[in-house]
Amino acid sequence: MAVKNNDVEVIRSGFPRLRKVRRGKRNVYVLDMRGNRYYTNAPRVIQSYDRSKIEKKYLEIKDAFKSRERIDIYEQYNLFQNQLLKYNKSVSDVVRDFLAQQTDTLTFGELVGEYTDYILKQLKEGPSRSTVENLLSLLKRSPLAKIKLTELNEDDVKSYLATVGNTNTTKLNRLRRIKAVLNYAIKKQYLQFDPTSLIKIKGDVRNPEIIDTSKLIACLKRARSPQAKAFLILKSQLGLRNSEVQNLDLKSAINTEKKLVVIEPAVSKTGKRRLIDYSDTSLQPWIDFLSMDAFTEINDKTLNQYTCICRAEKIPNNAFRHSAITYWIIKDDHHSYAECALRHGNSPAMIEKNYMGAVNLKNDRSEALKWYAVTPDIIQH
Repeated sequence: MAVKNNDVEVIRSGFPRLRKVRRGKRNVYVLDMRGNRYYTNAPRVIQSYDRSKIEKKYLEIKDAFKSRERIDIYEQYNLFQNQLLKYNKSVSDVVRDFLAQQTDTLTFGELVGEYTDYILKQLKEGPSRSTVENLLSLLKRSPLAKIKLTELNEDDVKSYLATVGNTNTTKLNRLRRIKAVLNYAIKKQYLQFDPTSLIKIKGDVRNPEIIDTSKLIACLKRARSPQAKAFLILKSQLGLRNSEVQNLDLKSAINTEKKLVVIEPAVSKTGKRRLIDYSDTSLQPWIDFLSMDAFTEINDKTLNQYTCICRAEKIPNNAFRHSAITYWIIKDDHHSYAECALRHGNSPAMIEKNYMGAVNLKNDRSEALKWYAVTPDIIQH
């Protein structure tokens, strides 16, 4: 119930407090918020926005601009309330207009910084997190970073992509990351549409180089340290990536009873858990020969040794993984692409696209069986 106090009638004592003041022959309504007074003749409009709604939207605005600290928090609040009362708009419309005003000075580089903080909170430590962080840091240092978000257009992005890498796959990866940042901006209502929506890039069809078993044996003989040999075995027998070999703790990941190696999300480049059956590989004989310590002491120095071995034998750095995948498909009467994808951490479509040509070209089952039967005895002779 309204409380009368001389010429002042307190219509609502909660937040924001609404009072009716008699000025001569007119009634003037006063809204008190955070020490500021707003005068209006529309009490119904004001009463429709209760404390919970206003406070909720205020906190949303505060969170949205907290990382950039673009304007003072109280200035944001006052601007918000002024628009709410003056234009008689809905809360959502006022917030959208408010954010649009702030976007006028927001650059793409600042947006990337905000998106980086947002996305890294959701990713666990591991290779996938490092990859995302590196790509976003490249965007933050790119020529696009200085362009205002509202002025960013398709031609700007195309000009930038033209300077990135020599392959379509590299350009496509960079475009995907730009789109992710812009989609975040749309979600936050900084943008109304994606200016890159019409840019289409097809990925390259890779023709991976497949090496023979004789090359694998030559590399194992060239490796001087037990750790370098262990690195080669994990690459050639399990088809792991370099980062996965470096991050893998084989001692805790291996299940000797079920003959499985568990690649946890923190180790996997794709951030997904997968199981690798090593029963039909030569991994166990090498563990017995080198000891488990050789597989758990792999470090950056081991990676440098591996790179030197590949250079000396004139083979690509990723040839062992590509060969392992190709020979694994061939050796058991052509495993399905879905099976292969689960084992090696790819999608079935990518396995078919990148390895079908190599499988059809090589298609030598005897060579595939030799690849997975390279034991220490063969190297010693």
